Amino acid sequence: MVVLLILGLACRPLAGPTASSDPRMTVSLLPATLRGLSGLTVDEAGRLWAVTEREPTLVPLRLDGNRVVEDGAPIPVAGWRVGSKDAVDAESIAWVGPGRFALGAEPRWTGDRDNDSVIEVSLLNGVATVTGAREVPYAPFAVRAEANRGLEGLAATLDVLVASAETVVTTGSGRDALLWRVPRDGVVTTARLRLTSATGKLSDIAARDDGAVTHLLAIERHYEVSRLVAADVTWGRAEASPARVVRDLGAVLAPVPNLEGIAWLADGRVVLIADNDSGERPGPVVAVVIAGLDP
Repeated sequence: MVVLLILGLACRPLAGPTASSDPRMTVSLLPATLRGLSGLTVDEAGRLWAVTEREPTLVPLRLDGNRVVEDGAPIPVAGWRVGSKDAVDAESIAWVGPGRFALGAEPRWTGDRDNDSVIEVSLLNGVATVTGAREVPYAPFAVRAEANRGLEGLAATLDVLVASAETVVTTGSGRDALLWRVPRDGVVTTARLRLTSATGKLSDIAARDDGAVTHLLAIERHYEVSRLVAADVTWGRAEASPARVVRDLGAVLAPVPNLEGIAWLADGRVVLIADNDSGERPGPVVAVVIAGLDP
């Protein structure tokens, strides 16, 4: 009997169903076969796209009312480095135009880096291919990137990419996340985002831009911390832009999923998606739709 109980526990999925106590939130469960989703974006038609971390694959999704469902077969990204010594994970995704995506890279084993890469990907006739890359520098923040910490967040707005790093800089006045504004042509500028917790890091971002200020929505999380935060970011300033908590997700989701992706829809709804890959048998992928949000 004891042996059977132990075996049963060992075979249980680690990421079980999640419920919300907030009536404005709808929780969906996607199959565990969609393993390790990290990053989320929305295209011009309202179709959602996620990306898998390992051996990156584009995953098409859609909304059925306020529920997230699959919308076709996953599409492997050809030309991505997946070798054991120089493997690079995809941690974030942004739709940048018809048939074009940007993916935020995270070298799995290479630390002490000066730069990280935004990888350009084209999707044509159902085939996704790496077509280029753009580097973002850590030097303006006087830090270097560690192994397995890369570009966790990526968003596109007004022909500009906004990237965020998992790396955090601690100052005498608080903890700051690192942000880059990457125009299609032109100079990369930087900003800092003052985090709201003692341990949280950014796991993904969504953005809107009016040309002067970037309006940011982001997931700040670290085990016990799971928050949806917002900020108005002004670029090129030494002072950090303060984040404010829009929703304490840890207070309304039980158990709290490992949220790794966010998309901000044109109608104001926000879609969140969780990474279910803990290195062992995964459970279903948890997706959350939040309606009536006013960041």
